[in-house]
Amino acid sequence: MHFEDATVTASGDWTENLKAILTTKLRAKVLCQEDALPTVAASIQRLLVEELEVDYLLLPLSISRVDRTPAGWAITLRVGEGVNV
Repeated sequence: MHFEDATVTASGDWTENLKAILTTKLRAKVLCQEDALPTVAASIQRLLVEELEVDYLLLPLSISRVDRTPAGWAITLRVGEGVNV
């Protein structure tokens, strides 16, 4: 069985969008263009050092996958370390 990850395009206020999705879905994919990768990578690094509040828990974020796509890059993030909340 395979479930499609929620996707966020790295434009505008995408980090807040991403955090909102991750609090409910626990996995999300960030899509970005090749030229935006350095900025997106820096933003993701900032997110990785923070913990995300999910219900009453503070959980870490981690990168679970990085894929090259025809349009650029897809970076999949997940909440927690295999914890089902």
